[in-house]
Amino acid sequence: MKRSLIIALFTALALLSMAGCGPKEAAEPEQMLFIDTQYTDNPFAKDENIVKFNGKYFMYYSAYYPDKNGVNRLCVGI
Repeated sequence: MKRSLIIALFTALALLSMAGCGPKEAAEPEQMLFIDTQYTDNPFAKDENIVKFNGKYFMYYSAYYPDKNGVNRLCVGI
């Protein structure tokens, strides 16, 4: 009796651990909320952060900006 109870317990635990192991639906890609579309064809936002300065909030982020030769350079957007 004790042995059959242990076997039943391990079987139940094995079945519970396999729950949710089947194929999952693909997650939807996250939406970029703050993007820079002014200087590039592809929306871009990276490493955005918010800071408070003199009672106002500013967001800064990495962005690409074309230099005088038209080459996109990494800079900071505010």
